[in-house]
Amino acid sequence: MMSNFWMMIAIAVIIIILGVLCFFVYRKKQCGPDYYGIFIIGLIWFPVGLLMKNTGFGIIGLVFLIIGLINKEKWNQKKCEWKKMSSKEQKNKIVTIAVLVILLLIGMWYLLTQGMI
Repeated sequence: MMSNFWMMIAIAVIIIILGVLCFFVYRKKQCGPDYYGIFIIGLIWFPVGLLMKNTGFGIIGLVFLIIGLINKEKWNQKKCEWKKMSSKEQKNKIVTIAVLVILLLIGMWYLLTQGMI
C-alpha cells in the first residue's frame, strides 16, 4: 500500500515539473491552452477514476472538467496549427508527446503488474 502512495507522489511530481516546463516554454506564444481538449481529458478521466476506484484520478478528471467548462467561451479560440509552428516548436511538441506517451505506458504497465486492470 505504501508503494502505491509513493508511486502516486512520483507521478504527481513529474506532472508538475512538466507543467512548469511547458508554462515557461510556451508563455510567449500567442495561442493559449486548448480548453476543449482539457474538457475532453476530464470527461474521460473522471469516469475512469470512478470505475477504477482511484479517487486521485477521478478528482483530477473533475478538476479538468470544471476548468474546461469555466472556459467554454474559449473553446473555439484560434488554435496553433502544425504548419504555422517553427521547427523548434514542432520539435518541442514531439518531445512533449513522446514523454507523455512513455509516462502513459509506464502507468499502464504499473497498473497491470499490480493487478488493477
